[in-house]
Amino acid sequence: MATVRTLTKYFFRGLIVVVPIAVTAISVSWIFVEIDTWINLERLLNRTVPGAGVVLTAVVITFVGFLASNFATRWMFRPWKNCSKTRRS
Repeated sequence: MATVRTLTKYFFRGLIVVVPIAVTAISVSWIFVEIDTWINLERLLNRTVPGAGVVLTAVVITFVGFLASNFATRWMFRPWKNCSKTRRS
């Protein structure tokens, strides 16, 4: 019985590692395809632009990270910022 419990524990720990990686890979792939089809640079510039989808995907992901760092998560760090201000006074 201990072997089954150990294998089950390893299985769920593996899922905890693999699922976020898979979700990230699928999400980035989906974003890449959507951006590549949404912004058709070949039609705008009348020539092929290799790597444009990858660059635009990286820019979009970086911009979302910027927004998350500066606006969406600001409330999480406010208590610590207030604590550091009161200690300095």
